[in-house]
Amino acid sequence: MPSYDSVSAKIYRFDPATESSPRYEIFEVPLEKDMRVLDVLDYVAENCGADLGYRWFCGVKRCGMCGLTVNGKAVLACWERATPSMIIEPLPNMPVIRDLVIDRSSLERVTLEMEPCLKRNEPYQKFPEPFTHKQFEDAFRLMNCIECYVCSAACPVLGEADYKTFAGPASLVQLAKVALHPKDEGDRVALALKGDIYACISCYQCSNVCPVGINVLEDAIEQLKRQCAMHARSNSDMQHAQVFSALIKKFGRIHPATLMRRTKDVMQLARKAFWAFKMYRKGKVRLTPQAVRGIDDIRKIFEVVEEHR
Repeated sequence: MPSYDSVSAKIYRFDPATESSPRYEIFEVPLEKDMRVLDVLDYVAENCGADLGYRWFCGVKRCGMCGLTVNGKAVLACWERATPSMIIEPLPNMPVIRDLVIDRSSLERVTLEMEPCLKRNEPYQKFPEPFTHKQFEDAFRLMNCIECYVCSAACPVLGEADYKTFAGPASLVQLAKVALHPKDEGDRVALALKGDIYACISCYQCSNVCPVGINVLEDAIEQLKRQCAMHARSNSDMQHAQVFSALIKKFGRIHPATLMRRTKDVMQLARKAFWAFKMYRKGKVRLTPQAVRGIDDIRKIFEVVEEHR
């Protein structure tokens, strides 16, 4: 195996206040054992005379402030291992303030609009309240979220500049955290629909990049979709739930193009057609559905559930 004693870091530089376009600078940094990307940035700032803009606070994967992109993947700088050759850029889907520092305020506002605080109609009977692990299990899975917005940076739907209504995975995690709490009595279905939850294309990018290992799609977004299906408020909501279920039964996965075609009217299809085409060009969606391996087992599960209704 080749051995390396340095890191070649190609770093994105841009100050919108004084520059018209971004540029990249390459820095050579001594490679040390167990070196992280944050260590590389610290070295550049302290030893290379670069007035580099980047953000961090805790350095131990707890504050969620040091998100950036390394070789095309959204990560936390404090936890991502340094490699001999790296392209370091700011997180996408958010405006750049300077260099690697991004403005998260728009996504944070969306999170606040999700009203991610427990709502109760009845007061506490005693404190602490007793919960079984089973009662709290679904909400507990999401408690590790550090609100780093790495999942939203990786979301291809949020990456489309002309798509403004989707809340994004990070905000939906915060909504799911309270929606799945056994004592919450807020109207979470209305908030999920307001956040255009069905715009999610189930690509798993959010789950793949989560630095704390949350399965964002299955444990948050799909759980919210399930609640929306159970409390369908209109014929269109019910139709979406039925088509969604039928696709899972037939193919074992969601096919966004088919789901859209069967649940949207002509005007809605026209508005989203260009966006859907761009998703296809990026390889995020297929033109035709394809069944997953083990589809027969999935269909048997549906048969069992339908027998016990």
